[in-house]
Formats: sequence, C-alpha cells, structure tokens
Amino acid sequence: MLAGSLLLLTQPAFAQDPDALALGTRGLGEYEAREWDKCASTFAQAEKLTHSPVFLLYQARCARGGGKLLLARELLDRVAKEEIAKDAPGPFRQARIDAQAELALLERAIPTVKIVVIGAAPGDVTLKIDDKLVSGSGATQVDPGSHRATATLPQPGGALVRETVFEIKEGQVDEIVDIRLGEPSRGRAP
Repeated sequence: MLAGSLLLLTQPAFAQDPDALALGTRGLGEYEAREWDKCASTFAQAEKLTHSPVFLLYQARCARGGGKLLLARELLDRVAKEEIAKDAPGPFRQARIDAQAELALLERAIPTVKIVVIGAAPGDVTLKIDDKLVSGSGATQVDPGSHRATATLPQPGGALVRETVFEIKEGQVDEIVDIRLGEPSRGRAP
C-alpha cells in the first residue's frame, strides 16, 4: 500500500530521475521494517534528486520513529507550510494535509526540561544541554532519551563546571534538573 502511494507521485518528475523513485521505494521498505536511520537517509537522498513533499513527509516519519522529534518537527513544518500547486498530484496535497495533522500530534510528544542552578545567579552561569547553549529562564525542548546538562560559572583562577546526566521520556513536560554549583550535582531523572 505504501509503495502504491509512492508510485502515484508525479510520473513526469520521476521520468526525469527514475533513481528518485527507486530510492523512494527502497525507503518505504526500510520504513516498513522500522529501520529509522536507514529510511531517513534513503528518503533524503531521493529528495536531493527530485523534490517531493512525500519524501520529506517520510523523512519526518523516519525521524519520529527514531526518536528524533525535533528533526521530525522541522521536516513536518516544511511540508505543512509548502505551497502546493493546484495541478500537483494528489499525494503531494495529501502529504501536506498529513504533515499538518502529524505536526499537531508531535508537538505534544516533545519533552521539555528546565535546568535549575543552585548556588549562583542565573545570569552568571552558562548552561548547556548536550553542548548546546540554552537559556536558564525557561524550558528547553529536547528529544527523548539521555542528555547531559552543564553549568559553567566563571571564577577567578578558572571556571567552576558542574554537569549531570538526566533521562527524559516522550511527552514529559517541564522536567526539572538541578545543578548544584557548590557540590557535585545530581539530576532528577524521571
């Protein structure tokens, strides 16, 4: 059934690049086998050859299946906002409709975490989650799984750095992770 929807993509586009259709078909097999990283890569290769909102939609679904919710949201958002020509094939229009619906569901699944630093004023500390700078004033969206939070406080003679590892699940909202600068830190894991 999935292969049928891919075959219904615009034949003129694939006549120009039949390799894209072959990649799309292979990607569907990987998708059905739940080989998330493989299918995401295969659909990305197909998309490079011939643009199709269907390829982007399946890239998003593969990212979602692999727990990469932030990437899935980015891809779904691209498809949901894409201008689809009136004469575009039905699967292009359906991909946009599906992306809009899936995006609404995905938003509720993306976990958020707030890092609370104890022992320093929030403006004095640099916070990172997995080496990415984050604001200490609000919640940060992350993919589900294990993460490392780091707080760095500049001091004369060298910075005081504390880090903690925490686990967060899909759909968890406003999980609080404490970092204590005066002592070794401990995260509050779910």
